[in-house]
Amino acid sequence: MDIYFNAGDLDFFWKEHILSLSWLPQVYVLYKDFGISGLLNLWLAYPFTIVLKLLSSVGFSWWMIEKMLWCFIFALGIVSSYKLTTYICSNSRISFLSPLIYMGNTYFLLLFGGGQMGIALAYSVSPFVLLKFIQYIDDYIQVGGSHDRVWKKCIQNGLLLALLICFDLRLSCLVVGMVILYLLFRRRDISMFSVALHTFGIPFLMVLLIHMFWILPTVMVREGLSAVGSEFTHIGMLRFLSVADFSHAISLLHPNWPENLFGKVYFMQLEFLILPIVAFSSLLWIEKKSKNYELRTMNYELILFFTLLALIGAFLAKGSQEPFGGIYIWLFEHFPGFMMFRDPTKFYILTALSYAVLIPYSLKCVRCQILGVKNLDKKVKRMVSTSVIVLFLGFWCFTIRPLFLGQLTGNFRPIQLTNEFIRLKDLLLEDSSPSRTLWLPKPDKFMYASNVHPVLSGETFYKNASVSAMTSYVKEPEFQKMIDTAGVKYIIVSLDLEKRMFLSDYVFNPKEREMLVQAISKTGLYRLPEFKDLAVFENKTFIFHEEIPDFVKKQEYWSNIGVIVSIMSLTGFILIFLFKKK
Repeated sequence: MDIYFNAGDLDFFWKEHILSLSWLPQVYVLYKDFGISGLLNLWLAYPFTIVLKLLSSVGFSWWMIEKMLWCFIFALGIVSSYKLTTYICSNSRISFLSPLIYMGNTYFLLLFGGGQMGIALAYSVSPFVLLKFIQYIDDYIQVGGSHDRVWKKCIQNGLLLALLICFDLRLSCLVVGMVILYLLFRRRDISMFSVALHTFGIPFLMVLLIHMFWILPTVMVREGLSAVGSEFTHIGMLRFLSVADFSHAISLLHPNWPENLFGKVYFMQLEFLILPIVAFSSLLWIEKKSKNYELRTMNYELILFFTLLALIGAFLAKGSQEPFGGIYIWLFEHFPGFMMFRDPTKFYILTALSYAVLIPYSLKCVRCQILGVKNLDKKVKRMVSTSVIVLFLGFWCFTIRPLFLGQLTGNFRPIQLTNEFIRLKDLLLEDSSPSRTLWLPKPDKFMYASNVHPVLSGETFYKNASVSAMTSYVKEPEFQKMIDTAGVKYIIVSLDLEKRMFLSDYVFNPKEREMLVQAISKTGLYRLPEFKDLAVFENKTFIFHEEIPDFVKKQEYWSNIGVIVSIMSLTGFILIFLFKKK
């Protein structure tokens, strides 16, 4: 059987599911729970759907598509981080370390392990987008805003920013914040208002037009959006998600490293404290009148910029934790849009990106100093300077040793698709009468869902109750009435392929699952004998009903208009970029 990456929020896509996807935006998702608004993540879901359908239409299966996407993420991150560092460090040979630092740190490794593809895509392309905005500002200072080269780069930046938003809206805001910070660093060289208008004016207008497919229905139809407000604005949730302290954040050590178990924060590993020491030692070599030619060619202002960026990222990544955790809470409550960052670890990207520049720069400075020592044999100089790189490579491999020791979970342990999931999918395809499938405690990744058989998660059905609480609820007399009213025909106890649902003190406990299966068996529901591993029960007294809110048609109407605007705008901007003279 095929091996799949199974971790994270990304769904598993059966061939039948891909074929049923629409070429138009799906503003209301019928196959999940009792129907959910698709506007909440349409900026990512719709472009991803288009890519998925295009690749599928030329013969690629989901088995191939997911691997192509992850390879693309790694390649994109390697190239973009390398290009950024070579620009900052004047094409230094030591820039090859930048991709290792940016794509091989604990934060990104857990992004991959957790299967967070959207964030990983945005993370991988962010250095390139930042680089292009920095180059645009530098060119603007040199040749002025009316030069054709500057205008062409302005169009390019708008397209890149629109692409970045498709991957993750939050990280795109962070990149914009980095650009604003860089403008503040260059304020003495330029007219701030003029360059800010040129830097953001056209790109923001392009983003607005290209993303009309979700912006237009969101603005025109406000119904159905208020229900999510408390989930994103609750301070208690912010405190719960502030898992990193300052020592973890400044050391680029993810608090869930290495097991990536949500809620389980690991002790500080002292070896990671060497990273900020190496990174911030770059400040020792920023004197502009350095006697060493290589050091004089560095962009010192950018080194200061990335130093401040690293400190800001580390401070914000700790969220509401001390010191000065009240600042983050105030921003969360009062700063427009900041509520998107209820998970403060997103700010790790600022520190990761800064260290990917600062650490190679520091090591280059050390090597330059060694090579500049007089009365020392050239072979010895080269040997010593090379040893600096070798020692750092060895140290970095030591910090991420769980990767080599096989201790990482999630996507680092791909899962095999078993016959029972195929059999279940075929069963649901053959059953033409609409009904819901209830997965307890929540669905396995290989579950099949459709508009005929929506999937209902136990976490939704029982409002995030624990496994033991669900077991107790199943034993109550009201259980039969509840599943009948919810239109549930099939009750399925998850296999828990990743061993993350049935836990006792963060350790997988199969007895938790056995107790749940036994509780359902005692209700009188019929267990289908063809499933040995999956526990599939059938309920024959269900009453299925489906209600689509009235505002959905309005959202679909405005979304379809937005798609037309988006396609026309994207096509026009690409043509302008391709045919405009340099």
